[in-house]
Amino acid sequence: MPQDQVRSAAVSLAREIAGSAPLGVVATRATLRRGLADRVSEATDRELTEQSRLRKTEDFKEGVRASGERREPKFEGR
Repeated sequence: MPQDQVRSAAVSLAREIAGSAPLGVVATRATLRRGLADRVSEATDRELTEQSRLRKTEDFKEGVRASGERREPKFEGR
């Protein structure tokens, strides 16, 4: 959508939502938020799993050493 049409499209959508059944709008918002919370939770769990796995690697140890020694790390993919 061209940038100069975004505002008018947003206003049009807002009017449509404002004219909808209030309980339906509330239920839809709650459903969308719940889905978002579920996806964020899944992503956070995945991130913890990956970080836990990667902390055991030689590359992680090299990164910590290099940071402490104030030098560029030499990662080897291990």
